[in-house]
Amino acid sequence: MRHISKRSLFLILCDLITILVAYYTSWFFWSRGCWKPPCLSSLWIFFFIFPISYHIFDLYYPFKKFKSPKMVVDVILGGALGVLAYGFICFMLNRFFLPRMFFFYFIGQILISAIVTRCIYDIIFQGRFLDKKTVILGTGPIASEIHDLIDTTYCSGMDVIGYIAEDDDVGKRKAKGKGILGHVGQLVSLLDWYNVDLLVLACEENNKASEFEVMRFLIGRKIQMVSAVHLFERLSGSIPYKVIDPKFILSLASDVRTKHYLHLKRLLDITFSASLLILTLPILALSIFLLSFQGIDKIFFVQKRIGKDGKRFSIYKLRSMSAVKGRSPKVTSFGRILRKFRIDELPQFLNVLKGDMSLIGPRPETDYFVKHCRRKISHYDIIFSVRPGISGWAQVNLGHVSDFKDYPKKFCFNVYYLKNISLDLDLQIFLKTIRSILLGTGK
Repeated sequence: MRHISKRSLFLILCDLITILVAYYTSWFFWSRGCWKPPCLSSLWIFFFIFPISYHIFDLYYPFKKFKSPKMVVDVILGGALGVLAYGFICFMLNRFFLPRMFFFYFIGQILISAIVTRCIYDIIFQGRFLDKKTVILGTGPIASEIHDLIDTTYCSGMDVIGYIAEDDDVGKRKAKGKGILGHVGQLVSLLDWYNVDLLVLACEENNKASEFEVMRFLIGRKIQMVSAVHLFERLSGSIPYKVIDPKFILSLASDVRTKHYLHLKRLLDITFSASLLILTLPILALSIFLLSFQGIDKIFFVQKRIGKDGKRFSIYKLRSMSAVKGRSPKVTSFGRILRKFRIDELPQFLNVLKGDMSLIGPRPETDYFVKHCRRKISHYDIIFSVRPGISGWAQVNLGHVSDFKDYPKKFCFNVYYLKNISLDLDLQIFLKTIRSILLGTGK
């Protein structure tokens, strides 16, 4: 399982307690004095569906700014999705029905408590009195990059007080506006003097020996240590571009191709793509019917993309653009709706069944973009280690990327996915994709 923040677990626990308390108090008020609800089976369903619904709307993300109107909207949308899911379960099983007014009391308490909990959470961590005093070991580009990320991450929980140089040549240098407190030979005394809680190991490649020596020396002391790369991954969900070197790529390529999960992933792709194709068939049929009135010659758009192992394949989409002779293609009014809710990508379930694509993976690119990326981005071909996906980690974090200057950042997100590929991460991407579809933020 991927790292789960203690803050996220705290929010989940608060929501579960809220659901439990709201269930009993709502029944008490509705029944006018009875503390024992008759249908406790429903309680377990709420324990399951509401955390998932809240997770879809990023209400467990530890670095989210909760004290905002957007949070209230996300809580309401998450609650609405939970209610719909509960209604669907009751309809399908013909069980677990609850009295109407009791249900209204219960849902109202859950939503209000979720909003209040997150406002309190925001006040606590925005005050920064729980921040860990943090020192960065290293003064190079990686140290600078991780410091930037800590500063720009909302409520990161870390307060960088300075740097420790890898050598004795300290002088009066500064890094990112923070003073260099001393050198690695003074490490223990500096950590004690400044009462440091967290040491970030950000030595450059030629000083890795110092980093390992520090880890060995401090292993028995009560101080938390974390690699700058691992911290970067946790805060941004990406890999620092500076560490993607030939050694890293060779290790990653070997690791990806030997993961047993890829076999299960293919089985899940076939099962879920077939199921989703059947479930969305009415939407697909209606879209094809409406497209036939748009004056578009071909309802389906077929384009060559680069897939696993660099092989070309034909990707299928509903046509959302009209081509006028002598002009650039233009998105139609109906095509804009298809793109907004990702309906134009429904035919790609056929690509998944054929084996060209996966439900989750790096988004496939055209020859033109691949050639450019190969020239500008070192080791770009690593993304062809797995099947491309209908949705992916880069898509749910960056959205649609069409500018070449954003492709290195997209590449780093894709490398993160390859490094951490698992059922847990695929499920998280799937839930974030649902959020994008529900909010109509697709492009």
